[in-house]
Amino acid sequence: EAATWAKISRSKTVTAKFIDKALEQRVERVKKYDERYMEMIKENTLLINTSGFEVGQLNGLTVLTIGDYSFGKPAKITVNTYTGKSGIVNIEREIDISGPSHSKGVYILSGYLGEMFAQDIPLCLTASICFEQLYNGVDGDSASSTELYGLLSSLSGIPINQSIAVTGSVNQKGEIQPIGGVNEKIEGFFQICKMRGLDGSHGVMIPIQNVDNLQLSDEIIEAVKNKKFHIYSVSTIEEGIEVLTGVPAGKKDKDGHFPAGTVNYLVYEKLKKYAKIPFRKIRFAKIRDFLEKSYMLESFGLEEEIAVLTYLEMPEDRKDTETGKSILLFLKKYGEYIVDLYIKKQDVKILAEVLELQLVSRKELRNIFFIRCQDADESVKKCLMDGLKKQF
Repeated sequence: EAATWAKISRSKTVTAKFIDKALEQRVERVKKYDERYMEMIKENTLLINTSGFEVGQLNGLTVLTIGDYSFGKPAKITVNTYTGKSGIVNIEREIDISGPSHSKGVYILSGYLGEMFAQDIPLCLTASICFEQLYNGVDGDSASSTELYGLLSSLSGIPINQSIAVTGSVNQKGEIQPIGGVNEKIEGFFQICKMRGLDGSHGVMIPIQNVDNLQLSDEIIEAVKNKKFHIYSVSTIEEGIEVLTGVPAGKKDKDGHFPAGTVNYLVYEKLKKYAKIPFRKIRFAKIRDFLEKSYMLESFGLEEEIAVLTYLEMPEDRKDTETGKSILLFLKKYGEYIVDLYIKKQDVKILAEVLELQLVSRKELRNIFFIRCQDADESVKKCLMDGLKKQF
């Protein structure tokens, strides 16, 4: 290209002037992508909020590279949470546009939630995370902290300040880790805020380790000095969520409880609520259908144990409802198998309670005792003999 410029200028030598011009022209061509991106944000074709507060959504900072030219732009990240056991669903991974580093970052979030909130309750959660209006793939773990802030906001119901964009990797312990492209990311978000009018609320949040990497333009430095734009550096998730929400994160006391009203307290209460939903909210007809389908597929053992334990732990008044009757009907249908199951497990306590339910006839129980229990433990034999006596 430099040679072409030299030829146009009728120069026999390709000098530094022509090389510099070729480089400038290349940057100008590539910058058209950047300019088009800005136009789409200005026209609201790309939905990027830079004001107000929203629950479960915020701006993550990304870097786009075309040739040797890189520019940073925000991407809207949304998070929805609800009861279930699917864990954290990375939508980009589900459709194969998530790179390995990004997928790893999403998996790390489950580890953080488990250690922080699931020490005394099961983690019964389904959460979906999505980079909105991004169709050409995503990689890198620099958005993992952003995704975690979205999760905490969605679970707690506390809105996040949309004026602050976020970048930073996170580990399972909640420590923020440094990322690349910090200057391009800050520059990209600053330009959008400038286009819409800096009002002192705008800013970016970066890992504290990246402060040493900052080489910002004079324009951004001047805006920071005049408090028109802010750069927040954080080292932990707790620090970051406080900046984004204005609400204390909350630390566990010696008894393992979070202070009331804090972000972590509200998250824990929501997860505790989710943990209580299984078996209570599900229609028992559906439970029965699930168990029967599983049995027909010859997935023996687990489903029967679930049904047995569910029925045995029911309050007596619940056993007389349609719920209790449905489960008892299932247990009687497969009673011989269930008795045999607990004989093999040598669980005398549960076996005795199962025999109390009289799931099998005296004849069937007698056959089990004399034919299939010759090598059973003496405590099991005694339990069966007691069951036989009670059926006289």
